Order: sequence, then C-alpha cells, then structure tokens
Amino acid sequence: MAAKTDRFQAGPTRVTLARVVEEARRGRGRVLATTRPVATRVVFMHVLVVVGAVLSGTVCGCARQGVVSFQYGRPAEFQLPARIGRVAIADLGGTTERDGSWGRAVADSLAELATTELVGERKWNVVRLRDYQPLAEGRTPASMPATAPWVATVPPGDADALIVGWANVMVRDEQVAVTPASPPPTGAPLPTAKRRYAVGTVDFQLIEAAGDKVLATVHVTEQFDSLRPSNTIAATSRPATFAPAEIPSVEDVMRQLARRAGRQFLARFVPHRVTVSQELKAGRHTQAGNRAAARGEYAKALKRYQDAIAAEPADAAAMFNAALMCEALNRLDEAARYAARAAVLGNDPDYINMGKRLRGELPQ
Repeated sequence: MAAKTDRFQAGPTRVTLARVVEEARRGRGRVLATTRPVATRVVFMHVLVVVGAVLSGTVCGCARQGVVSFQYGRPAEFQLPARIGRVAIADLGGTTERDGSWGRAVADSLAELATTELVGERKWNVVRLRDYQPLAEGRTPASMPATAPWVATVPPGDADALIVGWANVMVRDEQVAVTPASPPPTGAPLPTAKRRYAVGTVDFQLIEAAGDKVLATVHVTEQFDSLRPSNTIAATSRPATFAPAEIPSVEDVMRQLARRAGRQFLARFVPHRVTVSQELKAGRHTQAGNRAAARGEYAKALKRYQDAIAAEPADAAAMFNAALMCEALNRLDEAARYAARAAVLGNDPDYINMGKRLRGELPQ
C-alpha cells in the first residue's frame, strides 16, 4: 500500500478523506475495502475515527464551545452603620409549624455566624431573642414594604437594630430514574433511586430601633438535591447521573439550608471577589459570539449574541452567553436581566446559578 498525505489505496477504488467525510455526511457510509489485507482495513478504520471526530463537532453540535474565565470585585450591598452597636435577632415567622421550626434554625445559624466570623470589617455584637415573634397583626410577607417597618414593636433593651423575617421550607422525597454506569439492555427500564429535594426561602429585614428605619431587605433562596453533588436545582425530567449511598436526614438537610441562608444574608454586608470560569453555551446562532468570547473579545461577543437574540428571541443559550459577557464587562444589572430571561427560556442549572451569583449570593 502506498500511503500519501490524505489518501490511500483501498482495493480497486481510490479513496480520499474528503470523499469518506462526504459519504458519511450523506449517510451512505460504505465498506470500501473488504478484500484487502488487514493492514489496509486498519488504515481505513483510522480514517473512520477521524471522520467520527469531525462529525461529532459539525453534525451533532457536540463540540465544546470554549471556556471563559474572569474575576471582578463586588462591593458590599449594605453597610451596617457605625452607630449600630448591638443587633437583636428575633424568631423568624412562618406559615406552618415546619416553617417556624426552620425559621428558628435560620435565626440560630445567623446569630452564630455573625458573632464568630467577620462581617465586613468587624464582628457583630448579637443577642438572640428566642420566643419573640414581632410580626404585626394581619401582616404577611406579601405586604412587606421596602421602606417602612412591618413589625409591631422593637423589643426593649439596649439593641440598636432588630433582624426579623419570614421563612418557608419545603422538603419532598420521590423516586427518579438514574442513568447507570453502563447502558442497560435495549428496552430495559432505567433503574430508580430515592431523591430528597428541599428548597427554603427567607425574607429578612434589618430595622434600626431608633425611628424604625429599615436598613436592609434581603431575600434568600437555598436548595438541596440529594441526586446532585453540587446540591443546586436541576431539571427533574432528565435522568440523574449521581446516586448517593446515603441520603441526609430531613433534619440534617434543614440545618444545612439554615446555615446557608444565614451566610447568604451576612454576605450582603461583605465585599468579596467573584471568580468565574464558565463554558459557553451552544445555540443556533451563537458560533460567531463564542469564537469572539474565546478570544477574550467580550464586547464584540456581546454584540454577536445580541444579534443572535434578535434573530431568535427564544434562544436561551444566546441569552445566557450575553449575560456572561455583560458580567465580564462589569455590567451587572444588564447581566442580571439577560440571566433572568435565560432561566425562563431554558432549564439549565447554570442559568439559575448565574442568577444567584449576580444577586451577590455566595457559591455553595
């Protein structure tokens, strides 16, 4: 066999790599050399491997789109005034008994974190007010204003400010399909595993005792998913690929969520540095933008993604990539708007995690 740069002799037919690729694209793959020695067939198999690599990126759209990495500083969203010397933390209200129990756990975690860790440049002087529920009669979280107090009274004593809030938590167990390590036999059902999923939300307010002035209003959402190692929300319609040997108890899950919620509240008072390393998403019109983003040309890439969105407004991938470029350019408000639209259009954990990051929440 006389081998040349991109062709070889296979039986009576002279075959080029370009021809093999074209035949494969048309779905007319042929065995072009079946009577030649084994060495000839081995060379042909090597060509097929190359063709498979080409087709995996060009026909299936499965090629990696490139990863962008950047950092930026995020200032504290709120400042605790120097005049606030002591902060009281009340029990958090809730609709059900479980909500109330979890609200107390959040308040306990918040009190512990605020006294043991630096919040900004100082530790907070905190007093935990147990069995104190300061919700005004007839008020609900839906009527919680952003500029006026929603509590009946600030407790007596030497506290300069009061943290109150409303908590909701949901925990459910279900059986879901799990993707096995090796493909099951044709027609066989996927194995199932128990999934424990929980989501907790808290609406906090920090209120100054003198004049009942609202110093901060913070909404926090935390999630747990036993079938996801990162414990972030994921689509339930797709089979999970991770099944833990042991699922944490409901009490352990609620404690974990409570600690996260307390930490997320305090994070709003602390400047921090954000580090992002994210793979770009592939959409119908994202190729030009992805190439520019991979070169670090973020402004140019953003324009390409905006063109893609104009061509197809429901392209969640283009929307997500546009949000990523705005974040890299430190246009965070614009990034948050794109990220919110991507989360509505597509079901991808990356969309939700970006929204949390842009809201100033700490990574899990």
